[in-house]
Amino acid sequence: MRRSYDRVAGEYVKRFAHELDGKPFDRRFLDAVAAVSARDGWLIDVGCGPSQIGAYLADQGLPILSVDISLEMLHQAVEVVDGAVCVQADMRALPFRDHSVTGEVAFYSLIHIPPAELVTTLAEMARVLKAGAHLAVTVHVAPPQGTTGSRSASGDRAVHMEEMLAEPVDLDFYFYEADPLARSLEGAGLEIVQCVERDPYRPDVEAQTRRAYLLARQPEQLD
Repeated sequence: MRRSYDRVAGEYVKRFAHELDGKPFDRRFLDAVAAVSARDGWLIDVGCGPSQIGAYLADQGLPILSVDISLEMLHQAVEVVDGAVCVQADMRALPFRDHSVTGEVAFYSLIHIPPAELVTTLAEMARVLKAGAHLAVTVHVAPPQGTTGSRSASGDRAVHMEEMLAEPVDLDFYFYEADPLARSLEGAGLEIVQCVERDPYRPDVEAQTRRAYLLARQPEQLD
């Protein structure tokens, strides 16, 4: 995965750096995230790519820490986020202390986490959240109609890609339904604040997949 995203980073930022311009629902969702996020610590953009999501939140005065496994993506984030601060890391093993960050966004980064690792990944993301802090997650619910892929015994779906943005890649994309994902977030100790879905925008705006948006919160009183 790291090598694949290193390879496509330059084209990826050209394609997606300004994607939010055509996505009013996403902007409203991020506005809601910004409204409940503290300004006295880092909000981490997990699996950030070029951190276009972090850039939007940074424009609203939030201190953003861009985190990705791909070093080349972080090089792009430096250009996209004003005053970018970046950390190369695997979201399954975040290099932060327990309860040390004031928020997290994970826009389409869980799509590369296989179902067998989902619960432990969400637990790791919950581990670093301060009391009362929020985690915002978005996923693709199902592959585009007509796309070939596989389905696990639990019903989760996956698509393997060997080419993206005209570059050779080796990537698995996993699709998660909203309600089971919400239960997994609750299993990680978080409280669900919002769980909504939307149909895709036009094909010239994004891939034709249904999307789920979840906002979860670390309890005010930690065990």
